[in-house]
Amino acid sequence: FEQQLRIRQYRAMYRRRVQKKLAQQLEEKYKWRLRIQHDYIIIKELPQKNFVWLGRGYPYRWLAVHWVEQADTMSINPEGTWRHMEYIADSLFADIYVDTLFRSTELGDENGHTIFILRGVWGHHTQTAGGPFFTYVFRDSEQNRIYFITGIIFNPGGPKALLIRQQEVIGRTFHTFEKPATSKVQLRSNRVT
Repeated sequence: FEQQLRIRQYRAMYRRRVQKKLAQQLEEKYKWRLRIQHDYIIIKELPQKNFVWLGRGYPYRWLAVHWVEQADTMSINPEGTWRHMEYIADSLFADIYVDTLFRSTELGDENGHTIFILRGVWGHHTQTAGGPFFTYVFRDSEQNRIYFITGIIFNPGGPKALLIRQQEVIGRTFHTFEKPATSKVQLRSNRVT
């Protein structure tokens, strides 16, 4: 059931245009790709901190990719991933925090990668704002990176469940490449749609 729902959402979301040019630019710069809907823009790009934040207008939907280089000696565990998610919220998003309540951690599999799926609630330090988020955390051995793909929703007074599911559909289009994007690239693994 869950897989069928994801497939239907994927088809509905990508029925319109996608931003192939933006996806290609990100691939060339960072060796990863997302299938980006037509109305997303780059909100913040910090190459020196390995962080790209994309988003679209009201209701606000944000998707961020952060990665840690030289990750072969780092272990991935629930406590460490939550600490790093707190760092991402505080340092890279700025003024956002991850609430300590309503946290969940799941173990999953996505395209041959074992992933941690973090779910919780975010808040804002100076404004009355917050909402649900998810983060997919996985290691890419070929690139020697640990990736954090985070989706955040802000829709005060409005429905959030469908929006967060849509963000997860976009997050699941994320993939990396074995070789630099300047060479002839091969997909690391087949995508599940």
